[in-house]
Amino acid sequence: MRYRTCILTCIVWVLLALPTLQLVKPRLSHGALIVTDMTVIAKKAYTDLLGNLHDPANGFKTMTTPFSGGLEVTVYLPDPE
Repeated sequence: MRYRTCILTCIVWVLLALPTLQLVKPRLSHGALIVTDMTVIAKKAYTDLLGNLHDPANGFKTMTTPFSGGLEVTVYLPDPE
């Protein structure tokens, strides 16, 4: 029941994740960390964000850590220009 409540109350924030990333990405330093919570239990809601983070062309390396609900840890490693 705890996770269901979180999904219902956090869905608004999940929908803002990708637009927020796109807004701050031009200012990210090489090696910047992005931590995203509840990525396993809210996987459907995070589809766009995770698709962006998992696309190698976007300069991110990411992994889901084994925490309850899923915790995505991402590092920004763009190609040198």
